[in-house]
Amino acid sequence: MTIRATFLSIGAALILSACGTTTGGPTKALPPEFIDAAMEAAFAETIAEECRYLRYNTKREDKVLSDYALRLAAAGYTERDLNAAAKRMDRDPAVQRKAIRMILERDIDVTSEASWCRAGKREKARRTNIGRYLI
Repeated sequence: MTIRATFLSIGAALILSACGTTTGGPTKALPPEFIDAAMEAAFAETIAEECRYLRYNTKREDKVLSDYALRLAAAGYTERDLNAAAKRMDRDPAVQRKAIRMILERDIDVTSEASWCRAGKREKARRTNIGRYLI
């Protein structure tokens, strides 16, 4: 799942929680902790896609994203805010650098399934936010 897709799924959750959308005007920037959480989920899904021995825990994703959706809706964020943030995030150089840093910090050889599997197993063993998405 791309980071954008993560945000779009939260946008859908906002609609379901009856958060109205607005038209026109500037959109709100999302809190950094939310961006970090979206990146962790996206990274875990990438690990699961690259390692056939690991699966992505969609139930955890649903819980985490619905919790964030409720918090963001309560703080006044709309579906439009989320969609705009997702589009910005896909092109944000800081986010791209962070994604590369996440790979480098875990010493992942992106061409090696074994490397992705080792990284995923370490995340699970350490019970990191990323590891909690892996089963």
